[in-house]
Amino acid sequence: MKKALKSLFLAGTMLAVSLGSAAAQAKVSVAAISGYFAQGFGVSIVNGLNKAKADFGIDLKLVDTGNRALDYQEQFENLAKGKQYDLIFVMGWELVDSLQKVSKEYPDQRFVFIDGVLDNPKMIYANFAEEQGSFVAGALASMIEAKGSEFPKIGDGKAIGFVGGRDIPVIRNFLGGYEQGAKYAAPDVKVNSVFAGTFDDPAKGSELAQALYGQGSDIVYNVAGPTGE
Repeated sequence: MKKALKSLFLAGTMLAVSLGSAAAQAKVSVAAISGYFAQGFGVSIVNGLNKAKADFGIDLKLVDTGNRALDYQEQFENLAKGKQYDLIFVMGWELVDSLQKVSKEYPDQRFVFIDGVLDNPKMIYANFAEEQGSFVAGALASMIEAKGSEFPKIGDGKAIGFVGGRDIPVIRNFLGGYEQGAKYAAPDVKVNSVFAGTFDDPAKGSELAQALYGQGSDIVYNVAGPTGE
């Protein structure tokens, strides 16, 4: 973990130095495209890019895709075809197909994909060890569940729950860490998991969580954005 944090710090420092040096020579242009800038770590991405704008004077364009799936490729092409952006940051697995197509169409455009690694060596990747935090969450939940009625509002059903957003690799990583943590801390505690298929439906998230409670899961871990709220 310390090694990973050190590597991340060094990478961030090198990027800052690179941006600062480039900005001294000519203004750096950066675009970022996603449908999740207003939630989760999308907020952190926007804050970081705005800080780069303030500290280094970069030109910054934010493109909110919304849920217009048919327009994703067109939006990527609009950013890439003018060759005006030194980097284009991309966040969201629903954008992957369009990203891959446009990356092949514009091989000189540098893309940064956040929250995963694709089979494309030309891209830059910002990936996270989300399974590690989930391991701790699963261990804590199962330790409490194993104590049962010793804790208020905890039964003796020996089960905990998980509500994921879309069934995609990064959310599976969260689930895997959660399950491993639970098994490590209390092997007899069962993990019940469901996927909502969306990150934007709080009503469905509530329905799924209530169903898990009804099945005896006293603690439910949400990895579903606003669906989990």
